[in-house]
Amino acid sequence: MNDVRKSLLRYIPLFLLLTTAFEAFPQQNKQIMDQLVRRLNAYTDSLALASVYLKTSKDIYESREDLWFKAYVLDAQSHDLFGMDKTLYVRLVKAGNDSVVWQEKYPVKNGIVSGHIYLDQSLPEGDYRLSAYSAHSFYQNQPYFHASKMIKFVKEIRSLSKEKLAGIPGDPKSPQDIQFSILPEGGQLVSGITNTVAFKAVDKSGDPVNVSGELLQRNQVVKTFKSIHAGMGSFYFRPVAGANYQVRLTSPKSDRFYPLASIRDKGVVIHLSKNTKDSLVFNIVQSTGSANQPVYLRLQIRGRIQAMAAGILGDSLKITIPTVEAPQGIAEATLFDQEMRPLAERLVYLNPDKVLNITATLSREVYKIREKVSLKIRTADRNGKPVQASIGVNVYDKLYRNPEEAKDILTHYYLSTELKGRIYDPAFYFNAANKDRNEALDLLLLTQGWRCYLWNEDELKELKNDRQVLTDSTKGRLILVDVKRNKPKIQMLMVFSTDEREKRSLITDSMGRFVLGPADFVKGKWNYLKHFDAGKAEYTVALEDQFKDIEKVSKNMLFEYPVGESTKAKNKDDIASGRISMGAINLNEVKIVAKKQDVFRDKYMGHLDSLAKFEGNMDFVYPNSNWLNVPSGSNGTKPIEGQKYTVWVGPNPPTKVPFTFGAGDFKEIIYHYPKFTEEELLKKFNLTRIKGYYERREFYQPNYDKESDPAPDYRNTLLWAPEVITDKNGEATLNFFCSDINSNFIGTVEGVGPNGLLGKKEFYFNVIK
Repeated sequence: MNDVRKSLLRYIPLFLLLTTAFEAFPQQNKQIMDQLVRRLNAYTDSLALASVYLKTSKDIYESREDLWFKAYVLDAQSHDLFGMDKTLYVRLVKAGNDSVVWQEKYPVKNGIVSGHIYLDQSLPEGDYRLSAYSAHSFYQNQPYFHASKMIKFVKEIRSLSKEKLAGIPGDPKSPQDIQFSILPEGGQLVSGITNTVAFKAVDKSGDPVNVSGELLQRNQVVKTFKSIHAGMGSFYFRPVAGANYQVRLTSPKSDRFYPLASIRDKGVVIHLSKNTKDSLVFNIVQSTGSANQPVYLRLQIRGRIQAMAAGILGDSLKITIPTVEAPQGIAEATLFDQEMRPLAERLVYLNPDKVLNITATLSREVYKIREKVSLKIRTADRNGKPVQASIGVNVYDKLYRNPEEAKDILTHYYLSTELKGRIYDPAFYFNAANKDRNEALDLLLLTQGWRCYLWNEDELKELKNDRQVLTDSTKGRLILVDVKRNKPKIQMLMVFSTDEREKRSLITDSMGRFVLGPADFVKGKWNYLKHFDAGKAEYTVALEDQFKDIEKVSKNMLFEYPVGESTKAKNKDDIASGRISMGAINLNEVKIVAKKQDVFRDKYMGHLDSLAKFEGNMDFVYPNSNWLNVPSGSNGTKPIEGQKYTVWVGPNPPTKVPFTFGAGDFKEIIYHYPKFTEEELLKKFNLTRIKGYYERREFYQPNYDKESDPAPDYRNTLLWAPEVITDKNGEATLNFFCSDINSNFIGTVEGVGPNGLLGKKEFYFNVIK
């Protein structure tokens, strides 16, 4: 009820403004407006939905490198940092066959995650998809998945750059390959009313095709048109009742005809006539001769109502809606009749300038190898007022940038997660240097259509009834092996870390069920669970596998990823003449040979192995001799692994010294203690091993101010600072050192500020010898 009142407060001024045609505005109309607000709020009031964005240290990686990543877990509606989720599940999957090559979980701290993945040289070259999942961002029946980042993995960067230089421009598009879509503004064509018609042309791969064409009626040209951006464009025309219209492309020339949707004799058309910094202006027109009727316009962004307007529609009605207080993003404008049935719908983009403004200032533009770089960052709101922000900064060799990578924090949250379908070159719409970007963005929304809005009422209805797949915790259960034995009702477990410093007891319920929370995962990469049972009954421990749930549910989802502008045959990034660039340091034909020895990667498992070797082991070496277990019944020191000893093999082993023996009574052996697998050790000591959060590592940065290093420095990533908070003046200063690579370097600053402000800034500099 409180949320409804807030919404009413927002639309009452508009209600008064737009109803001057009424002598007295009926109470019924107020009730209808209330119901339209409540209907949407019913799906969003209790909605706790997160949205995850992944940022990596670069786009292209070589073998034996660390892939550094940062995840923003934001409220999907407000874009504020989301504090409810505590665990992020991360997978690296080979694109094409969906084979999982890495999966770990990481702790979420105040909506931020930073971690790394080691890329082993055994990985095959190709494209990989890094994906992230949390409790409130991943649902059972969601049709699309956006929390991913594509990376390219190569053995050596040189081979990749040669492939790019060898790129061949694509063949001219055949008209038969073109998919041409025609979409009227508002969703319908009405006779006798000037309609705006948008169109979009793509090839069979989904890439845009620039076209020209003609609108025909009975083979007579009514209108000519051409695309103005990414295969999209629009034209105006007034259809005639009963007429049939077709489109024919003139470039590329085609004999194929594309029919327009059927023309309605009666109806309502909505047209966005103006979109300014502070308001929207809609013209609503209905068919001549239609009776006057009350209409209601609802404007919502990401499931949150921004305004409601009402008025009497005669032949036409002009509606002006203030948008100063609205956030940036795609808004859905829906026109309803008195029965609350939608008459027309339209998507519109609001406040593209309402961003987190980021400036990144370098001490200069050219540096020498191993020279110190000072980077000053400032964050402010749209009016230049300093604001504190959570940002991430990375600096890397431009050669490791994939020019076809199209995702950043702005395109992810403002387009990819709000629209269905693949979006071509989304960065174009957020580049202020593109003067026609707002017009192009409006065309994108017209051609995608309101039904592609992931926050429309139908989508929200489905989401409200959907089920979460993950939790921050892991459920487990003690299962009695011998079901004939009586089990105690209360079971006790001990959870402890590898070093055994942190322990806590855990009590199951009567069914043997228990829960491990995030606090149990931070103790280290591995934690251990020990069961105590006075009745000596044998139990096994069953733990749920969240990654199996992810795998199962993901099979039914479509992974949508934006497409960057094609750069084949245009990319000129190559290893420059005289440039020092080693990439991953591979030593050819160098072999290190040593005594092979089984090593447990977990220290605690090594400790258990040592205990198991001696537990119940009665072997001894008789003092001042090399005899093993002779004479029988004696004792001595423990044998040493790998040492040579003499053992009795004849009949009647001696029981005292001295003793006599013949040539066939003994032999020499190399002593080995019994070997145990990790599974055998866990069973022997009644333990279950639990995978905790993946261990955090620090990004290496040398400090050449303090000490010089004669070894070559081939770092292609100079800075990875994922968790930077600007101060109250919106400022932060970062220092780092260049490597021995002389190249062009690119830096990126991305982040989130107060009230969900999002921002991005790139900077560039050169390093010379």
